[in-house]
Amino acid sequence: MGSVYAALLAEAGHDIWAIDSWREHVDAIRAKGLRLEGASGDHTVKVHATTDAADAGPCDLVIIATKTMHVEQAAASAKPLLGARFGVGKTDATWRGVARS
Repeated sequence: MGSVYAALLAEAGHDIWAIDSWREHVDAIRAKGLRLEGASGDHTVKVHATTDAADAGPCDLVIIATKTMHVEQAAASAKPLLGARFGVGKTDATWRGVARS
């Protein structure tokens, strides 16, 4: 779902960072763009991609789209994105991940 959100938001004109621990996926996005296939057709959009959230710096909106078992780790790695504002849509696992880092 994260790639879907990223592609649709990028198509709408937003500056998007895709952050993934899978290096090969990040390298492919950097080289070829992010491809979205679905009911609305096939789209390839340009987004920033990295394995290190610190590359993006503080963001206005952070969407964590991962399996439940990875939420805490994803939240911890997303802390550089949060800046001074944080709190909407959080779960207990998200809080634990942010507090842990």
